[in-house]
Amino acid sequence: MNSKALVSQKKLDGPSEQAGPEEVKGGGSQWNQAGTYEERGMTKWVEDTFKQRLVGLTFDIPTSCGGSISTTAVENITGDANISCSRGKRRHLLDLSFDVQYTATVGDVSGKGKIAISEVTTVAEDLPEVKIEVGGETPAAVREVFDAFVKPAGQGLQPLLLAEIQKLVEEYKEK
Repeated sequence: MNSKALVSQKKLDGPSEQAGPEEVKGGGSQWNQAGTYEERGMTKWVEDTFKQRLVGLTFDIPTSCGGSISTTAVENITGDANISCSRGKRRHLLDLSFDVQYTATVGDVSGKGKIAISEVTTVAEDLPEVKIEVGGETPAAVREVFDAFVKPAGQGLQPLLLAEIQKLVEEYKEK
């Protein structure tokens, strides 16, 4: 008798009707029905989205001279953004630091600066750390505008920027 058994091959046309949706209850992948630990890196999405949405924010200066302060770039993004799923629970992990470049024009003069933002997390009670830097070649008149409308947390560019960051964090938590 022949010791080799014949194996019949059957072509699979696609997923079975019982396969269900791509994600299952608790946010895990379809292949992870047991709910073991799974992690999805979201750093690229966060970097791209923050760079796209935080550039171009503008605060119009409410003085007789007029002018505006605008964000011009998001740079030096460091940290982690991951979504983990385990035992049917989804956790959005986020710990970011980055720099936002800004410029102001008041009348005929302009100046530049940087807002260093750190400790951006998904915890609503934890506000990011903010450090304001003014460019060395910024004229005194523009420095006064920065002191009045960039440095204070209650008015000007900083609350506008922090509100947009919070919107992005909430959007991330919906992923």
